[in-house]
Order: sequence, then C-alpha cells, then structure tokens
Amino acid sequence: PGPLADFLASPYARPERQADEIERLRDQLRTSRSDLMVTWGPSWYEMVAEMVEVEQASVTIRAYREDRYDLSVRLREDVMKRLSDMRLGGFTHGTLINVGGHHAQKSFLLGTSQEWLGDYLAHASPEASGSVFAMFVTAARIESSSGAKLYDIRDSSPPNELFRLMYESRSDQTVLLPLDDQVFAQGGVPVNFEEKIRVCALKRQYDAVVQLPLARRVEVQ
Repeated sequence: PGPLADFLASPYARPERQADEIERLRDQLRTSRSDLMVTWGPSWYEMVAEMVEVEQASVTIRAYREDRYDLSVRLREDVMKRLSDMRLGGFTHGTLINVGGHHAQKSFLLGTSQEWLGDYLAHASPEASGSVFAMFVTAARIESSSGAKLYDIRDSSPPNELFRLMYESRSDQTVLLPLDDQVFAQGGVPVNFEEKIRVCALKRQYDAVVQLPLARRVEVQ
C-alpha cells in the first residue's frame, strides 16, 4: 500500500512527463516517511527513497543521451561517484563495487574522455582515500543461453594479445592476473577491448584482470 504501490500499478509516464511523475513520488515518500518507516522498516525505506532519487537524476541524464551524449555520460558518472561515497562512508572494511570496465578504470583509456569512477575513487574520493584495487573482468568466449557462439577472443586477437594468451594458457580455468609486473607499466602490451586492439600500459587503468573461460548471455524475452 501507499505511494509506491500506486506508482508501480500504472505504466510509467512518457519521457516528457517522467520528471513530474518521479518528483511527485519523491514528495509523497517524504510526506509519508514516518508511516512508511514503520511499515517497511528503515532499511527498506532508505533504499526505496535512494532509488527514487537516482531515477530522478536519471530522467535528466536520459534526456541528454541523443543530442549531448558526452554530457549524459559525465552526469551519470557523477551520480555513481556520489552513491559510492555514500556507501563507503558507512563501512570501515573492504567494500566491493561492481561496475563495468569503463567505470572501473583508474585513468582514461576507454569510452568518453572524463574522470571515471575508478579514477575518482583512486585519486579524489574523501571516502576511498586512494585505497582502491581495480579489477577488469572479461570473458574469453561468450555463448547465448542456447549454446550459440557469440564471441571468441581468438577470432579478433593476434597471437601476442594479452587476453588471448591468458585463455590459451588456462582455457578451462578462471584466471586472475595481477598487473604488478613492470611490463604492464611500460606501455607495450596489446590488449583486445571490444574487438579493438590497444597497445597500452594496462597497469595505469587496472590492478588486475580476471578472465572467465566462458560466459553465457541471458536473453530477455
């Protein structure tokens, strides 16, 4: 019962009306806070309230994606930075933040030229204090849920490419490769990112690579 049930019971508004609709839900949650804290419990209330705030920011970000894509990416990253600091502020021990490889990079290499989340956490976040270990997780092969081949690192990589070498050396295992060897800081390692070969110093972006031998893509009906 309550404002959330009413919101979920009806289709989401058209894009031009979403800002008004989500703002109305936010105001209703605030007005009903005391009752909802009792009904849902504090942790559920705070989680829902945060989700609504994130969606409120996302409405604006989505509006920019067509004509001002780079701005939309930066605004989205700002939301992720704020949420990460909020989470880290409540913990005094190690915390795992699961994001995509672009977001995790500690210096720019992939995507839009900007300060990504990993860069911010490693160099600017008051909560992370520079204590960040960034891992890039990739798959050597990808299949559909029915078993159809979608991707194989060997199809688009030269013999000396890093991810191909990792797979061919341990094709039946998940491999963790720390990037603390000096070779990864010198800038001469070919790496296949999204079927584009980059010769880079991968240590600048990540502290380790985790490679899965096989991943299966879930197909949403």
